[in-house]
Amino acid sequence: MASISKQPNGRRTIQFVAPNGKRKSIRLGKTSQRDAEAIKTKIEALVASAASGFAWDNETARWVAGIEDVLAGKLARAGLIPKRQAAVLSDFLDSYFTKRADVKDATRTNWGHTRRNLFDFFGRDKPLRDITPGDADDWRLYLMTQVSSENTVNKRCGNAKQFFKHAVRHKLIAENPFADLKSTVRGNPKRFYYITLDEAYKVLDQCPDAQWRLLFALSRFGGLRCPSEHLLLRWTDIDWARGRITITSPKTEHHPDGESRVIPIFPELLPYLEECFELA
Repeated sequence: MASISKQPNGRRTIQFVAPNGKRKSIRLGKTSQRDAEAIKTKIEALVASAASGFAWDNETARWVAGIEDVLAGKLARAGLIPKRQAAVLSDFLDSYFTKRADVKDATRTNWGHTRRNLFDFFGRDKPLRDITPGDADDWRLYLMTQVSSENTVNKRCGNAKQFFKHAVRHKLIAENPFADLKSTVRGNPKRFYYITLDEAYKVLDQCPDAQWRLLFALSRFGGLRCPSEHLLLRWTDIDWARGRITITSPKTEHHPDGESRVIPIFPELLPYLEECFELA
């Protein structure tokens, strides 16, 4: 338990026993008894958390994130909270990108567009704690002037939400200002177009060489994702005898049994495969 002592000049001090058994004091200066009691309650919660090894509850985490730097420094010197980092946007995002060595290059490129939009709007030196939910709403409106696709806006809002969730979990900020932004990406039926066989053969007639013809044929007749699945295809993936092709699928490899699939060598696809095989 913590206690509050008051000096004749109105200054108050909170005393408590730290988890290591040492008695420590937090000098509050001139403050009301009511405010001192509120701080005392939070200090008791911090001491209990430190002693048990459990994470702070959400209310305590929000309180710690919102207190002034002077009080935060006193709590840090008492060993109750980590030393406050003056995290700014550029340092935080650079650190996050470095940590996430597990993501693919395409994901990193996609994240890079979001990072650029955040820097353009907030500035590289914007403190994380100064970005509010209202600022996040304004950033979304800004995005809508930069890109024409709502799905792209939603995707970048989802990226920002992911970045700042990491900041919350590392106690750099109390809450995620981007948490409520719309971030669902849906297919746009208006952009769907079925390429008929007649149109496909007209495109093939205009392809400059055998390699381009095969790239297009694999997409139209084989259903490969372009370019990721084309670029991973090897001649050893083709089983001529059984009429099958093993397709490596980087987009779905994180799903169970999604690292590859097998497709037939469709009759429409066969002549373009054979043409490139003979050239190879």
